[in-house]
Amino acid sequence: MDELLSFLEEYLQLEHEIEYARVTAAPDYRAIRRKGIRYYLDEPYSLPSGPKQDLPDLAANIAPRVIFKASLYAHPDFGQVLRCVLSSQFKSEQLENYDELIEVANTDKGPALIAGYNPCHECECTGELDGDPCRACGGRGWLHAWSERHGDLGAPLEVRRLVEPTILHKRAYARED
Repeated sequence: MDELLSFLEEYLQLEHEIEYARVTAAPDYRAIRRKGIRYYLDEPYSLPSGPKQDLPDLAANIAPRVIFKASLYAHPDFGQVLRCVLSSQFKSEQLENYDELIEVANTDKGPALIAGYNPCHECECTGELDGDPCRACGGRGWLHAWSERHGDLGAPLEVRRLVEPTILHKRAYARED
């Protein structure tokens, strides 16, 4: 777990550098962005595509995303998959909400992000509404966003709760294993 978690922490720092360079229209934005592509099996749709105008308020409000929780699973193709729940990049809501679930695994090219999921806003990532499975996400709490769907990986081999969300997803965080 430690190797994959270290890889993700390195990625999150670079992701922050890319976004900061983009919102400040840094002259080396494209070079910084190229460094980030090595973190993916393929280039995801969500990698920022170009500089914005200089936005000092936005630049002051972004920070590297926080890892709320990391869960390690056995996987038939990758050996092990690390699923991590991430915060928003915006400081003003960083500890309040889940922003993305990322899967990381060792590949033939080394560690890489292999899939991403968005939070289900119908059930607030709990997977249920009024005691029934959420119809929007199929009871998973997450909606597939990019790359392969890995579905249910069974019980985790190890879970690390790193940071507890403060508001919206507190219930989902407490219930998940």
